[in-house]
Amino acid sequence: MLVARTVRIREEKIKKWHEEWERKEKERREYQRLSDELDKWMAGWQRAKQIREFVGAVEKYCLDNREPTSPDSPRGKWIAWALRRADAFDPLVPNEESDEESDKLPL
Repeated sequence: MLVARTVRIREEKIKKWHEEWERKEKERREYQRLSDELDKWMAGWQRAKQIREFVGAVEKYCLDNREPTSPDSPRGKWIAWALRRADAFDPLVPNEESDEESDKLPL
């Protein structure tokens, strides 16, 4: 009886240790998933920010050189396309159009 009780106590300790290990492993996986998601969102946000800054520089260049940027001009169409691309990368902007649509260059 003493041996059986000792075995049972040891099995209970092993079971508790295993349950605790599984709980911590689940927490580690969730932490890693959230960290990966944060990294992805930050990268997208940074990319969108860079595109928007570049578009601003293009617009200034066009203004300085009297190049038209109206919505129907070639440069204006390109600017609109580039800003849609920025929105596609930005996790803070609801993206209603698919990535395929925003990849299409203006014709």
